[in-house]
Amino acid sequence: MISRRIRAGTALAAGLLVVLATSPQAGASTNPDPNPGCQGPNCAISLSQFITLSGDVGNTGHVTVNVPPPPCLWEPIGNQITGSQVIVNEFGTVTQQGSLYGVYQSVQQAKQLLKTGTPAGTWYQLPINPADTPAEVQACLAEPLFFFAQPGQVPPMPPLPPIILARYAFNHMHIPSPQVQTSPRGKGYVNDATFVWANWPAGSTGTRAYRIIATLGNQTASVWAQPTKVSVAVNQLGTAYDNCGTGGSKYPPGKSPATGPGVPPDCGVLWTAAGAGAAVTATVTWDVTWAPYVLNGPGPNQLVTLTTAGTSPPLNVYQIQSING
Repeated sequence: MISRRIRAGTALAAGLLVVLATSPQAGASTNPDPNPGCQGPNCAISLSQFITLSGDVGNTGHVTVNVPPPPCLWEPIGNQITGSQVIVNEFGTVTQQGSLYGVYQSVQQAKQLLKTGTPAGTWYQLPINPADTPAEVQACLAEPLFFFAQPGQVPPMPPLPPIILARYAFNHMHIPSPQVQTSPRGKGYVNDATFVWANWPAGSTGTRAYRIIATLGNQTASVWAQPTKVSVAVNQLGTAYDNCGTGGSKYPPGKSPATGPGVPPDCGVLWTAAGAGAAVTATVTWDVTWAPYVLNGPGPNQLVTLTTAGTSPPLNVYQIQSING
């Protein structure tokens, strides 16, 4: 429960209890976080009303992480009629003397809106998380309990820990799976090396790294996903070698050397038997970091480590026939 109790004079006028949508399940990743957080749809909608995202925004393409519940965040309670009725029903008897958090002024505004029906807008209330630190509680209590926002207007934003912005941004970050390129293309030969590369489009950074920026009022956090390694696996017929760089083989695609029989590639497969339907999987490891400002490279704070993978089209592996004489 998230609560803020209001007293008028020495008498308890009303108690406001608001439930913040949370999920008891921790989100999974290759670097899991055991702390439960905010992943329910109501929470995501509430955050998305106020947070602006830029950069590599899109389908996640990766496992999401938990977003810690905010210390306080505005929740809509209705429009100029329905929201006003909620406020008047709960706090219509609050007097100006001793009223806290601007409740008396909100009640008078709500009564006027009920009388005229205009202007249009949305009422918000600001619940407080009981798990807050004393400093977070005081920061939230410095804001009014209610705010009426006309179209295009947003409530005054309470301070939000930057890790919340960073995790929310990561959950909306596009990190694609790689496309796998092999040489020779579409085939292989027993006891002869096939080289492998992992390809993906450049991000908004103009590089093979990806970045997303989240903004809430005058607060900013950004997340940077940097590829650190490519690993190779093969489903059959061969032995994988993954002395790979961040994009696969150290040799440029299409310019791999002729290694000779039995010499393995730096990054790829040495085939051991002929057959059809062989496939090579390339897995990219990403180091995901963040900072409470706009990043132009890897950040100082670790968020998660994750992997994305792609598989080549089926390959036919042939036996090279030798002819003597």
